[in-house]
Amino acid sequence: MVKDLRPGYEPPNRKQLAGPLLNPVYEQLNQEASLELSGQSVTLMQDRWSRPNLHNDPVIANVLSIGNKSYFISAIDAGTNAKASQYCLEQAKEAISEAHEKFIFKVKSFVSVKKAKIKPHEEKA
Repeated sequence: MVKDLRPGYEPPNRKQLAGPLLNPVYEQLNQEASLELSGQSVTLMQDRWSRPNLHNDPVIANVLSIGNKSYFISAIDAGTNAKASQYCLEQAKEAISEAHEKFIFKVKSFVSVKKAKIKPHEEKA
């Protein structure tokens, strides 16, 4: 479609995006996050869901929040462990440890969200 609109334009390929374009942006965002998070008390938020694919593969996402800003830390393919609270706790501990190596902060709270399953004939009160 882009070629139809601008025949002379060559969009960047995956290799160009993965290296020269993505790396500087990644480094800049890490520096900004480091400045914002350094010495702060943060909240680790963890959410779990199934990817919308044939197998409904479970994913766990970890995000650090400070005030009105959030910083994505990790997304984990949970496999068969998705519903195990102990597994989610271990993933939260790993996320905190890995993020603490990059950014110096204190975790003041932890929030984990698990959507309750409601059967089609039940209504939520």
